[in-house]
Order: sequence, then C-alpha cells, then structure tokens
Amino acid sequence: METERPHSPAKVQMLENIQEISGKYETIAVSKMHKIRATQLLSLRKARSGEIKIKVAKNRLARLALKNSGLPGIERFVESLRGQNAIIFTDMDPFKLHLMLDRSRVYIAARPGDVSTEDIFISSGNTGIPPGPVLSEFKGADVPTRIDAGSIMVTKDTMVAPKGTEISPKLASLLSKLNINPIKAGVSIASAYRAGIVYEEEDLHIDLQAYLGELKTAQGAALSLSIEAVYVTVENLPSILSKAALGAITLAREGDYLTGETLTPMFVSAQSSGLSLENALAQKGYSAVKTVEKKVEAKVEEKVEAKVEEKVEAKVEEKVEAKVEEKVEAKVEEKVEAKVEEKVEA
Repeated sequence: METERPHSPAKVQMLENIQEISGKYETIAVSKMHKIRATQLLSLRKARSGEIKIKVAKNRLARLALKNSGLPGIERFVESLRGQNAIIFTDMDPFKLHLMLDRSRVYIAARPGDVSTEDIFISSGNTGIPPGPVLSEFKGADVPTRIDAGSIMVTKDTMVAPKGTEISPKLASLLSKLNINPIKAGVSIASAYRAGIVYEEEDLHIDLQAYLGELKTAQGAALSLSIEAVYVTVENLPSILSKAALGAITLAREGDYLTGETLTPMFVSAQSSGLSLENALAQKGYSAVKTVEKKVEAKVEEKVEAKVEEKVEAKVEEKVEAKVEEKVEAKVEEKVEAKVEEKVEA
C-alpha cells in the first residue's frame, strides 16, 4: 500500500476525501473529461445530488487515494486513470449508471475539432438565410442549393459528416447558422468498479430491445418446458390444467368411455366412420346397405298403403251412416205427415 502523501493541505484533504468516499459507495466509475462541458457536470451534480458524487482530481492523487482505500481488485481499475477524468461514486450498479447517464445526454452545437457522434445531415428546404458569402460554406460541404424567394434553398437531403468525422471550422460555422445541434454530449462511463470487478466501457453497453427480446424468448422456452414437465407454477397452472383436460377427453374417446364431454364428439365420429364404411362398401360393389334401405322403403310404403285403406274404409262407413240417417229422417217425416192428414180427414 502506498503511503506517500502530497504536501499541499488542499491535496491532502482531497486525497482523504476520495479515500473516505471510496468506502461508502458500492460503485466507482471513471468518466473521461474530453469534450465534456463544465455546465454538463454541474447540471448532473444538481439533478443527481442524492445519488452520486463527482470528484475531479489529478490522476496521481486519485490513484494514491484509491490504492489506499484497500478495496479488493482496485489496482486494475486504477490503471484506467489516464488523461483528464472525473471520478463518480454511487450505489447504483454500473449498468444502471451507464443507462442513466446515456439518457441524460443532450445534443449541442458542434465546435471545430469535435468528432461527430452520429451521421450529420442537412435537410432539404428553405433555410431562410439570404444569399452571400455563406454560399461558399454550402459549396464546401457539398450541399446542393439554389436561390428561392430571396433566400438559400437546400435542394436535397445531404450527409455532411459521417459518424466519427472531425468537424471542420467551416462546417461548424454552417451548422451553427442552420441551428443544427449535431453532437450528442454528456457524461459517459469509461470504466467502472464494483465488488472487485472492473467493467470496461464496452461491457456496459446494453441493447435494451435485444435484451428484452432474449428475455421473452427465454421466458417462453421456460414456460413450455415447465408445462411439459408438469412443474406447476402460478404462470403455467391454467395451461397445465387445460392440457390435462384435453388429454383426458382424448383418452376417453379412444377408449369409448362415455361422458358429458365425449358423448357428442363420439357420436359424430361414429357417424363419420359409418359414412366412410358405406362409401367404401359401395366402391367395392357391396349393395347390402342399399338393400336394407330398399326394404325399409318397401315396408314403409306397405304400412302407408294399409293406413290409407283403413282411413278410406272409416271415411266410407262414416258417409254411409250419414246418408242412411238422412234417408231415415226423410221417410219418418213423410209418414208423420201422412198420418196427420188421415187424422184430419177423419
């Protein structure tokens, strides 16, 4: 362990402060100060004052303080302290810290010497800028233009700087005139330390959408496996019960075991089998089925004829009785009148 102490009281205080803070927080991270503006650090400190602490110190002082902290595996992390750095202390895990800082980044105006963080485009349309010396800046950036209604019109969307390109003074000036802020800036993590593990910048980059997709795939596979293994959980219970019920109904149907659930499908299946058998017999020349049908039709016809005859006889008998009754009434009436006349004459 290093025991060398700087002589300046301010440096001694800073060293002791860093050493003390190192033991209070779970995560220590390094952010490179290159191209970070002071306003960004100030706004971050203000917005996250209860969650993070930021210290800016010379590398020699920071290395000594961190080594003296006695944290396991800190030596490898100390090696990342090169160039101008800000040291961040927090209880957030490194991945959450990286996401939080990445979301807090904003687009700012480009300065000469800045490196484009993504492809930079100038969109087509009227710029509202009157023609003049600025036309040479458009020409220098290979942006096609024409004059329209007294101002410069960009005629086609144009990429003026691919990602990773250093911004020239002329391009920075042109982008400023067009009010284009193309540089995504903010505090980012170069390396982080937590519980003896050092995370490099590339380790902390997470594609959340891809990661979410992988989690959904894994969750689906786990659910399918648990259903097949009949490992009951709250999530798979409805599926397991449904699968078991379907299996029981299928087994009952195959075993001709009648229940309320199997009765209808078994009858439908039997009917379908009967029709298939009938078609198969007909194709092979067997007419047994048709003979039965003909016998049934003949028997029905015979019974129909008998019923018709029976009903006809009944109707005839009914009409005969009616006619007889009618004639009897007439004769009775005739004889009554004759006797009345005889009595009158006497």
